Amino acid sequence: MTTKDFLGKCISIHGVPEEVGADILRQQINNQYRFNAVRIEEIPGAEADSTCKRWILELEGELYAKQLKGTDLKLEFDEECVTVKCMEPAEFELPQVWISQSVLPQPPQQRTIEQGNLHTTQTMNAGTHITAETAIDDSHTEILVKDIPTGLDKDSLAIMFTSKKLRSCIIEDIDFDEVEMNAVIRFGSPDDVRTVLSNRPIKIKQKDVSVEIYHPTKQCEIIVRGPTDIMEAENEDIFESYFENEKISGGGDVKEIVFRSSDNVFVVKFQDDIVAKRVVERGGHRILSKVVNVELLKHSRSTKSTESNDTRCKIDIAEAGVQQSSYGTQTEILVEDIPPGADDDSLWRVFTSRKLKSCTIEEIDFDEVEMNAVIRFESADNVKTVLNNLPITIKQKEVSVQIYVPKKQCMIIVRGPADIMKAENEDRFESYFENEKRSSGGEIAKIEFRSKDNVFIVTFQDEIVAQRVVKRGGHRILNKDVNVDLLKPSRSTKSTASKDNRITTEGAIRGVQKSIIVDGTQTEILVEDIPPGVDKEQLEDVFSSRKLKSCMVEEIDLDEVEMNAVIRFESSEDVKTVMNNLPIKVKQKELSVQIYVPKKHCVIIVRGPLDIMKEENEDRFEAYFENEKKSDGGDITEIVFRSTDNVFVVTFQDNIVAERVVKRGGHRILSKDVYVELLKPSRSTKSTASKESRSTKDGREIDVKQSHIFDGTLTEILVEDIPPGVDEDTLERSFTSRKLKSCTVEEIDFDAVEMNAVIRFEKPEDVKTVLNNRPIKIKQKEVSVQIYVPKKKCIIIVRGPADIMKAENEDRFEAYFENERKSGGGDITEIVFQSTDNEHVLIVTFEDDIVAQRVVERTGHRLCGKDIDVQLLIPSRSTKTTVCENRKTIKGSHCAVNMNADEPTPVTTIQVRGVNKLSNRELVQWYFENKNKSGGGDIEQLSTDDEDDDVRYIRL
Repeated sequence: MTTKDFLGKCISIHGVPEEVGADILRQQINNQYRFNAVRIEEIPGAEADSTCKRWILELEGELYAKQLKGTDLKLEFDEECVTVKCMEPAEFELPQVWISQSVLPQPPQQRTIEQGNLHTTQTMNAGTHITAETAIDDSHTEILVKDIPTGLDKDSLAIMFTSKKLRSCIIEDIDFDEVEMNAVIRFGSPDDVRTVLSNRPIKIKQKDVSVEIYHPTKQCEIIVRGPTDIMEAENEDIFESYFENEKISGGGDVKEIVFRSSDNVFVVKFQDDIVAKRVVERGGHRILSKVVNVELLKHSRSTKSTESNDTRCKIDIAEAGVQQSSYGTQTEILVEDIPPGADDDSLWRVFTSRKLKSCTIEEIDFDEVEMNAVIRFESADNVKTVLNNLPITIKQKEVSVQIYVPKKQCMIIVRGPADIMKAENEDRFESYFENEKRSSGGEIAKIEFRSKDNVFIVTFQDEIVAQRVVKRGGHRILNKDVNVDLLKPSRSTKSTASKDNRITTEGAIRGVQKSIIVDGTQTEILVEDIPPGVDKEQLEDVFSSRKLKSCMVEEIDLDEVEMNAVIRFESSEDVKTVMNNLPIKVKQKELSVQIYVPKKHCVIIVRGPLDIMKEENEDRFEAYFENEKKSDGGDITEIVFRSTDNVFVVTFQDNIVAERVVKRGGHRILSKDVYVELLKPSRSTKSTASKESRSTKDGREIDVKQSHIFDGTLTEILVEDIPPGVDEDTLERSFTSRKLKSCTVEEIDFDAVEMNAVIRFEKPEDVKTVLNNRPIKIKQKEVSVQIYVPKKKCIIIVRGPADIMKAENEDRFEAYFENERKSGGGDITEIVFQSTDNEHVLIVTFEDDIVAQRVVERTGHRLCGKDIDVQLLIPSRSTKTTVCENRKTIKGSHCAVNMNADEPTPVTTIQVRGVNKLSNRELVQWYFENKNKSGGGDIEQLSTDDEDDDVRYIRL
């Protein structure tokens, strides 16, 4: 052998870090290129940098060396990655010992390269030809076994290659190809490979099998399929340009492109297998505005033929409908033409039958409308086994089987009120969804109005934009709410119809709600049309039944008024399983099931004293709630006075503003306190009615108090309308009863006068459980239950000597309590003198409750040289009366004791008239509980006359 011949199969590697040795180099070459280094040696002193080395490697043949020369090699070691150069070696770099060994007499050899497998053939005495590799180094662990007799399987091979003479060999994996009848067997170590090769010839069923070291071939070819109108030879240039453009397709240099008319496909061969794999992994290819499917064209590993797997075997692939592809990554197949009557279980049995017994199915997504299914297997090898065992029949009918390539979801369907869903508004809808700032949208390829069901179909250029629009939610066009859902394309290769307009087996149009995307984040569904009498336990049973047994329900929020429920699952995979198993029935009635997208809470309801709750004050209310400084409000979309219950309904543009207003509390308009609550919208998709105005099953109207926002942090509730005779123990038993057994009560603050209570629970989930189980009854009477939001304590009562407690000194008092340095006070909203025959007091209302508390805590207040006493006025927590709104004078009121002298039973209730002249409930209560001032005592109950707001009844 000449020196030139020797240089041809050697490479020189420059710039190798000194910590990298021969073993790492050998392993990296084998891992990245599947080439084996026959010999490897360091070239001392060849690098100028002392921290680097140069190595020379002898490969198995010139072909392998040629592919590496001039390329970059990435070395990974000790969690580091270094790129080195593979170069043509100089003659002086060749070790002399290599040259001297190579010129020794060699036995006659015949060197051939077939399908990337380099081997030599040597003649034995018996006249039988076997394959003997040129070298077996420390990296070979796989052999290729060919000419396997029919009827054998993996188990038979495993037995043969661990038989008596090979009993020391350990098999790690067998990749058996039942079509070509060959196998790649991976052993535990190179020593096992040496043992096998040294024991050739190996016979199976008395027939010699071919055994050699396995060298995988590179996969540089892809096969492209698409609609017939673009799959024509005349479009070859367009396809070539597309796949040469790395930016558009992920491709690169194309070596050859051929249109195969026999099955209407393009076969594209790239210069580099990395480019081919990159193109396939990228997916989502579109040429001439049409979607095309791209797959790796896997070559046969047999050295007996150069035919590819795409055209090999006896099966007519065009007729079988199979799309062969790379087996290295895909784990899903699409099964079509499924005969009627087949279900998930039937598919499961067929695809794990005898010839497919090695396959493990993870999930089946069966579409009973299109009669197709996507089956996900445990590994890509399972998919290969299925494709190698085609055709597959179900109920004596052949089904179509191919690799599943999901289509892009670029379309959305838009629904809204009938008055805006018109073709004439197409421009308005297009402008909205093109505006990224307003809708999160982007470039639109097409928009059309579908008059038969009054919807707009919007097609975006990019599926990411479509998903972004759906995820955003809360869309408003022409001042109306619109609902947006992803339009899931049909996965069928038999039709281009979308799932939104396909027909069910009963002939009815299936709702688009099933088509909404499950993007890996949603864990909640909305269930509607629940039949009467169904409770949480029944729903949980239904959504964890046999076909949904893998689903884990975490929580069910059942609305017994609207008869819908929000069900939260443990993971988004559970949601996907539910959506794939629609329709779901309860009591033989089909439920409506969709992804739950909470509506925004932009509406508040405002209540207050009757003298200000009038339509003529609408401008004053609007001005207040638009003023961020006064109310924490902002831009208002609409304000309406509802005369039926004397409330203002205010709609803000942003839900954050509405929540901010409610959270602030302590609102005063026209010098009167008003109460503000969030108006929780109905989650039903069947109606736009809010929960505030809905009715119960027996016709009773639900109190809007129940609509108070639950933000996941509140642990206290307010219970009102408690019947007489109930105490703290009774309340605790009621709120830890059977249906509330999961709740833990920490404290009960019971007010025996107002007959209400604040109950604090251990965690917010307890509060949510209570609210979800309303109505709650105690002693067969329904009690009012709502989130407890403490009222601000902004009012103080000031007492002092009679000579300074005069209305003429009001300015002096105001100046004092506004002076933070003197009194600890601050901004005052209102200051009023209240007078009785025995006492004069001053009522001071601050803007901020912190100021009021600071004043009370300070002590030592003096005005006009006299000591004055300051106390905090605790507001009633009751929501049942607005008596505390009027801040007039106590003077002039009187008590009319309704007493019958002949009645032996003591009278405990008094009637008080002139209540509208009283300033607040707390002051009335304070007055009649003060024995020195009124002769009264402890008050058991304070109530209002049903017909006359000017009258109150006090039970002592």
